[in-house]
Amino acid sequence: MPQAWPCGILIGEVLVRSKGPTSHLSDEGVNAAMAIKTAAQLRELMAANIEAWNERRLDDYYAQFTRGVVFQGPGATRAVGRDALRAHYGTALAAFPDLVITTEQIVVDLDAKAMASRQIEVGTHTGDLVTAQGTLPATGRSMSMSGAVFARFDDAGLIVEMIEYFDRMAMTEQLLGPGTT
Repeated sequence: MPQAWPCGILIGEVLVRSKGPTSHLSDEGVNAAMAIKTAAQLRELMAANIEAWNERRLDDYYAQFTRGVVFQGPGATRAVGRDALRAHYGTALAAFPDLVITTEQIVVDLDAKAMASRQIEVGTHTGDLVTAQGTLPATGRSMSMSGAVFARFDDAGLIVEMIEYFDRMAMTEQLLGPGTT
């Protein structure tokens, strides 16, 4: 059962990129000796997560999730486990191989080891987009959409739950044209 999301504290308008590769990761993710003690640590973990995604260091990206991570996305999208999450995002990368995420704002609740972020996702639709509603063949069009992510971390700094929302209507209109939603 998902945990309720309490209010947080705004700790920055722009997420600062972490320095260098995510060398603190092991097969199980973040070093188990690490204990989340500050809001800055949660912000650094999320920066490392987004950096790994944008640089397509996908093994580093997925190592930042627990093996049993619970993911919920728009509509009825649900993935349980790291492998299921990898398959879900593999579909997105097949459709938008150049997809880049820019975090605009992050809010942290240290007591709950949780964060929320507002982001922009930009990519070019060069592959089939497979959804529960069917498959949209590549349009070659670029899109930019707003989104939000809510994540909860364990004591070792791994993501145990992630909920993602994005503006599906904006994406559809950019890929197919206005009035096609």
